[in-house]
Amino acid sequence: MRRGALSLVLVGLAASCGEALITYPLKGQLYHEAEDCLDEEGVLDVIEGEAEGTCEGVRCFRSLESGDYFVTAQCEAPPGYEDGSAEVGGVCEKALAAYARGDAICPEGND
Repeated sequence: MRRGALSLVLVGLAASCGEALITYPLKGQLYHEAEDCLDEEGVLDVIEGEAEGTCEGVRCFRSLESGDYFVTAQCEAPPGYEDGSAEVGGVCEKALAAYARGDAICPEGND
């Protein structure tokens, strides 16, 4: 009996390991408030699930883990991020204004 039960557990584990995990890259630009500039666009995070639809313009998300602000074309804030695009007078407003200027790319080596 023990051997049969162990076999069932192993088969169950093998089946669950074979399932493909769906992920997508969250792309955007990190905003540096002190310098009022954005990094070049890159992958900010890899998110489990599928990206939500398309939208016009960009959004400003804040990472709940690091507190960093990002400008992204992603429509919906994924888990672990909050959308601050509509805030007035805050960091997101500054980040979106830097993006709109189009010339606010940080010098290389800015961290």
